[in-house]
Amino acid sequence: MVRSAQLTAFATAYVQFAADHPALFELMFAAGLDKARFPELAAAGQALFTELSAPARALCGDEHRARRLIPAIAASAHGHAVFLAQGVLDDLADPLGTARREAAISASALIAGHTG
Repeated sequence: MVRSAQLTAFATAYVQFAADHPALFELMFAAGLDKARFPELAAAGQALFTELSAPARALCGDEHRARRLIPAIAASAHGHAVFLAQGVLDDLADPLGTARREAAISASALIAGHTG
């Protein structure tokens, strides 16, 4: 339970970061920065992946499945963050709350699919 909570918390934090730091989010993901020229960006991404690996491995039971789960959760959270940033959710009463909640629900569904 704790391990799945860590991964769902990552998904909601990802969306929250995009909302709190829209310019930085845009720069990190839409500017087309070459990670080979900016190795600190690659290092930051690898550090995050490493941080998420332990709970993912514990849930999945093996490295291969964990390596599939982490990007799946990140991709889903990224999609929710982009929809929020692009105003796709603006017609909802609470766009940020909805994006955070849906990112968590998606992460939970992905965890169930990769561990069941």
